[in-house]
Amino acid sequence: MDERVCCDTVFRTTRLSKDVFIVNDIWAMNGTILHSSMTWTQRQAILAECLRLFHQPVFTALFTLEDAPVGTLTRGYEYYDDVPGSIGVFSCEDVNGYLQCNGRSSQVKEEQVSQES
Repeated sequence: MDERVCCDTVFRTTRLSKDVFIVNDIWAMNGTILHSSMTWTQRQAILAECLRLFHQPVFTALFTLEDAPVGTLTRGYEYYDDVPGSIGVFSCEDVNGYLQCNGRSSQVKEEQVSQES
């Protein structure tokens, strides 16, 4: 990024439907790059506060991961360490080990799938 994004705010989102998005992460806010200087937890707090203060869901609904509607299926999950600027590790499994890829939820754990193979 360079001076051309002097006042831009850049979010990374997942589109759930035509006008509904989950805001996964923030790269820059008002031209200041946050990703390289803040942990994922700190960036999530800033996202939640930005949406609370400035977002009016009249035409487009933006949710944080924590505030997404119950039962929302995502394409997978990202896991982060606590190091500023590190990228997340993508997984199709949720924290309970259930596969969640391609918008489908499977109640079969990965270990059960591999045992059958």
